[in-house]
Amino acid sequence: MTDQLEWGASWLSEMSNEHATFVVACSWTDSGSDVTQTLTASVVDENGLVIRNDVKVRTENTHFMFNTDEVNAKAVPLVRGLKIDWGGHIYEVVIQGSRSYWFNDAYRRKIVVGTKHVSN
Repeated sequence: MTDQLEWGASWLSEMSNEHATFVVACSWTDSGSDVTQTLTASVVDENGLVIRNDVKVRTENTHFMFNTDEVNAKAVPLVRGLKIDWGGHIYEVVIQGSRSYWFNDAYRRKIVVGTKHVSN
């Protein structure tokens, strides 16, 4: 049964990558230098609904969901202050509770960060 659950989680991850993802630019400062990396993300609004089109309405709180392997491979620090540019809108990672990110599935394929809108 575990193999079937893992296969299902893998399939859902692949489908979200194929049908509900965008490229976003993540930027931060590391040892005084500005760093930018692009990541593939699914965007979830404050109600947990996937946003599948360009930004039409600015939301104050938005959750970005990334592939954990891509975040790790590009060494993107999912910490407070990380800026995410999506469709010309800039969001900044915030701490929610005691954490800046959480995993969206039992197999830790997807990682979610909470953000606040800071500028257009």
